[in-house]
Amino acid sequence: ELVLQHVSVPPRPLAEVAPQVPVDLAEAVMRCLAKEPAARFADAGALRAALGGASYDDEALAYELADIKHLVAYALIAVTLALTLIAAAVIGRWSDSPIVGGLLGLPVGGVLLGFQIRQARSRGYGWDVIRRVATLPPRWWIYPWPAAWRRTGDVWTRLPRSLRAARWLALVMTLAFLLFIPIFAHTKRLIDMDVRSLVPAVHDTYAVRVLGTLPVVGDLVFLIVILFVIVVGNFGFSALGAITGRRLGLGALDWQRLATKPTDSPFWRDARIRPVLIDAAAPRVAEPSTPQELVTRILAVARTTTPSGAHTGADPAGAARRLLETITGVDRELESLARTAPPEQLERVEAELVLLEHDGADDDALGLLRAQRDALARAAERAASLATRRQGALSELEGLWRDVRRAADAADPREAAAQLHARAEAIERAYPPRTRSATRSTAASAIVALVALLAATPSTAAAPATAGQRAVAALLDRGALDSAARALDALAAAGDDSPARWRLAGRLALLEPTGRPITIIPAVLRALDAFGTAAAGDSSDVYALEHLVWLHRLAPATLGGRDAVRVRALARLERIAPYRAALLRAYLASVDESPGRALAGLRALVAAHPDSAPAWFGLADIAARESHADLARMAYARYRTLAPSDITTDFHVGMLAARSGVDLREGEASFRRYLARPWRTGLPRHDVAWWRLGQVLEKGGRLDEARQAYRRALAIDPKDDDFRASLEALEAATAR
Repeated sequence: ELVLQHVSVPPRPLAEVAPQVPVDLAEAVMRCLAKEPAARFADAGALRAALGGASYDDEALAYELADIKHLVAYALIAVTLALTLIAAAVIGRWSDSPIVGGLLGLPVGGVLLGFQIRQARSRGYGWDVIRRVATLPPRWWIYPWPAAWRRTGDVWTRLPRSLRAARWLALVMTLAFLLFIPIFAHTKRLIDMDVRSLVPAVHDTYAVRVLGTLPVVGDLVFLIVILFVIVVGNFGFSALGAITGRRLGLGALDWQRLATKPTDSPFWRDARIRPVLIDAAAPRVAEPSTPQELVTRILAVARTTTPSGAHTGADPAGAARRLLETITGVDRELESLARTAPPEQLERVEAELVLLEHDGADDDALGLLRAQRDALARAAERAASLATRRQGALSELEGLWRDVRRAADAADPREAAAQLHARAEAIERAYPPRTRSATRSTAASAIVALVALLAATPSTAAAPATAGQRAVAALLDRGALDSAARALDALAAAGDDSPARWRLAGRLALLEPTGRPITIIPAVLRALDAFGTAAAGDSSDVYALEHLVWLHRLAPATLGGRDAVRVRALARLERIAPYRAALLRAYLASVDESPGRALAGLRALVAAHPDSAPAWFGLADIAARESHADLARMAYARYRTLAPSDITTDFHVGMLAARSGVDLREGEASFRRYLARPWRTGLPRHDVAWWRLGQVLEKGGRLDEARQAYRRALAIDPKDDDFRASLEALEAATAR
């Protein structure tokens, strides 16, 4: 009967007999007693793994756990690659890409891994063992990894700081490469889409033509930065290993291995390499550097070294707290003074006072500025005094820490303690506790300074355009950008902080990079600041709101573009100028690659406002892009009637003829009228006009005149490939 029970009856679970036994041990014992041999452990290595053994080498790992080893690392890699490919597919519009279909294998892989974990559990492995095996890094892993998940014998914590920095740098380079893929896909899509053609053409309504290059230029800058990070990072990665290896006299081959060998490799047990590692048994304790760290260390040492009954007066701990209280209070007061009376404000007020005195301002204005200057000067003197007091308290605290440390090592602790207490008493006399009245007086002085500042600060309320602002606008209209910039600087120096000046500054910023795409990014940053300030100062400024919407729509987030700001600006525009908001929405629909919706919106606008020039131009502009030549010709004619002073209309009518091949005579006449006028900054380029005129003449069969037009374009810009290609194609056709 006993033999039969041994063969057929499962024993009572160990967890019931001895509940105090750990779960993983109880499960391992019961698995050893399993009736079927296949249900028991395959070998001793599997039993050791189930009991939490330290060794999880690939050779000793039980075959039941082989499918889940390194699970976390490989899952992390798979998810990262999947996210990278998904991002590239989505922003690159790869809707039919096989990559997207291949990513569907991730959930399937997750289900299969779930089955593997369930099978390991059914074979008696506890969650601790499964977690341990799943979180091990792969054998080739050189990147950072949580310390609790590393193998026994891993030397990561003993690596010098330079080698750990090299491995962090390797991780940064890998992530930069993965980031490169979706940004490259996005850049290619923008180039194929030709974003510049979707932005409104040059006319009197918007000055945003230059922003068409911003998305592509922004992406290209990021790609260059990423490549720079990868190249410089690779150099730094090798240099960090070389620095450590050269210090130990190792060869060039070992320099590279120091940075690339996994931290659980036998490489680190080599007698030549072992000196690289830091002795973990003697960690270096860093010296305290901040006041809080100094006080903490003083309290810890003084508590164990100072005799408690020898002295009843001041003690080092109390003196340290008193000094920390002094430093903290001074820091708070300095922060308050810096906030209410910044140092640079004094220089600005003194400069304004000199200007007003020179211009003969009234006594009230001069009196306010003098009061403000005096308050700021007192605040500066107070800040200097506080800084001196803080430095003195910090020096006393550092000296107290040195004395406490010497007392801890002194041969005669009582004598050292007496000296320490004498120093503490001197500190408490020199730094009495701060009272509430002192705090109130300090706060009152800060408030007085703040009130003086507010009383003397000039108003930024909206005001009519001044003669100086009208002069700047005239200079911008003539394209005299340098003169306009100097005039704006003069207005700013004179204290003009009105929304009108900021609006002019934004307009100048968008005109400056014309013909110089390299300057588009700093120009956009200046325009964002200028139009944002103008809209904040005057919430009814339609021009500023419209350009703010354009900037935040086309600028990437890293250059300041914010969807939330764009939405708020457009909502405000709809409240104060519904027609202009509808016009802007139609253009935005075109930029969002919805030309049908844009044309429908503009048709509705011209039907509701037949005498509104901007809507007719928008209808003509988008119709010309979508090859609706008849609609575009009719809309341009209507716009020319409503806005006869806009000289860009001739250029656009000529462009329509060059692209569509209709109304060639009208197109030629329009181009010649446009070219007869002097060019200025902000208008379509004359070289492009000559090139397009050549296309019109070539379509009309006037080849000699077309050849002359192409040559005129090349004379203005000899490096343009399109101009040269058109001329060469015409020459080749004529030769045949």
